[in-house]
Amino acid sequence: MVVSLPLAQLDLRDIRDTGTYLRAFCPIHGSDHQRSLSIHKASGRGRCFCCQERVIVPELAASAGRSALHRSASPPSWQHRETALLKQLAAHGVLRLDREEAWNAQAYLEARHIPLAVAQRAGVSYLAPGAAKRYGEPLLARWEDRLLFPLALPTQPEQRGYAGRLLTGWQSVPHEGKHKEVLAHEQKPRWIKTNPAGWFWQPFTPAQHPIPLILVEGPFDRLALLSAGFAPEEVISLVGIAPGIEPGRLPLRAGSSILLAFDSDPGGKTAAKRLQQQLRQAGYDAVLALPHTEGQDWSALWSRAGRDGLDALYAYHALLAHEFSSTR
Repeated sequence: MVVSLPLAQLDLRDIRDTGTYLRAFCPIHGSDHQRSLSIHKASGRGRCFCCQERVIVPELAASAGRSALHRSASPPSWQHRETALLKQLAAHGVLRLDREEAWNAQAYLEARHIPLAVAQRAGVSYLAPGAAKRYGEPLLARWEDRLLFPLALPTQPEQRGYAGRLLTGWQSVPHEGKHKEVLAHEQKPRWIKTNPAGWFWQPFTPAQHPIPLILVEGPFDRLALLSAGFAPEEVISLVGIAPGIEPGRLPLRAGSSILLAFDSDPGGKTAAKRLQQQLRQAGYDAVLALPHTEGQDWSALWSRAGRDGLDALYAYHALLAHEFSSTR
């Protein structure tokens, strides 16, 4: 029997209304970098897509409880319009990274040791400040000064939407952690996604999938691995610990090898171990490859130490590839 942990609305921090669902930081495992807790507003039931705990918020089921959250429901139509606008701008070349207006994005990628050509081949783009006014589209305002990552899913391999990383103010702080703090203090979300969303990856069919497949959390982790020489089809970024990572959704053959290269923070470790168990139960050879330093991710190690920072990941990858070749 599935048990749902009861939560009071006061337990929920930094709630964001996405229409049918509320997103919040999970008070159970203590997430602080992504709103991994998703709660259905009408029923009050939800789940954390990081620690996988199911919850219920009784107050949400009552109209008084819903009003107490000061929500402002957003019609789904604006989300589809938002995605359509970004795709339209991309089709006209407005979001290209090599444009003069993308100087901030170019400098940011260089600071993280991500070659511009690697980011462009992966489909990364950028919306410059002032776009909402320039094109008369207020919906674009929240996407200004963001790197944009294309998202798709195996069930719909065509691009579905975007994830956006805010760059504003990054040059005035000493490191990523401080930038995160500044944006949080100013109540500016570092990451946003369109609805629908998906994964940051290069779609392939089960017959084409690489051995082993590498799963990472963040888009920058994927860019770091691509910069280090891994092939685009080898690495899938789940863009956070996203919903729907069930083994059946991965475009893999039975018995495939999978390298779980998640972050080494508590949320990443918990999610990696749970997913490893699920994958093994489904018949896959799933191996954990987490950074040795607590709280680190592969992107940070690449930025600081280059290929040397990825030594452990190279070793895990070579071992799985060798095991696969020796069994053929």
